[in-house]
Amino acid sequence: MTILAFLAELDTVWKGLAVAGKLAVTFKGVILKIVNANKDEKFKDDVAVIIDFLPSSAEGDVRRYLEAKRIDATICICENPDDSGFLDINDKDSWENATRGIYATLTTIAKASPKRVHIFLSCPAALAFAIGNVARQTCNPYVYQHNTRRSDDAASSIYSMVLRANDSLREKNG
Repeated sequence: MTILAFLAELDTVWKGLAVAGKLAVTFKGVILKIVNANKDEKFKDDVAVIIDFLPSSAEGDVRRYLEAKRIDATICICENPDDSGFLDINDKDSWENATRGIYATLTTIAKASPKRVHIFLSCPAALAFAIGNVARQTCNPYVYQHNTRRSDDAASSIYSMVLRANDSLREKNG
C-alpha cells in the first residue's frame, strides 16, 4: 500500500501538505505526519508510530533510537492538533477523537501489512489506556517505554521495548 493509498483509506481529504519532508493530514482529532517518505512510496517492513501528545516532541529521540538499533522504518506521528500538545482535561470529545484517530491510523497501518509495527508512546496514561483498549487487535505492535533511568547517553538506550501487544496478553494464567 502506498502512503497516498493509506491516507485515502483513512477517508481523509488529501491536502498535500509537505512541510520539512513530512506529509501531513488532519483527521478525527489527530494530526498525522508521515516522516521520511513520499506519497508514492510503499510502507517499509517496519513502521514506527509515535503517539505524541505531550508538549515536547518525541520524534528526535525515536529517530536516534531507530538509527542506533538499525531499524529502517516508515515513521508516522500522531499528534494533537492543538499547538500546546496537551489534550484539554475538560473536553471529553477531544480525548475520544484522539483515540478514534489513533485507532484508525493503527487499523489502516495493519492493512498495509508491515512485518513489524513499533509504537512509541509520549502521551498521558489515560490516552495510552484508551488506545490499548481499542487497538488491541489491530497490528500486534511492539510497545516501547522511554527509559528515564538509563545510565548512559547511548541512543540505543533511550527506549526499551517492554512488550509485544498480541493475543498472548489476553490468555488466562494458570
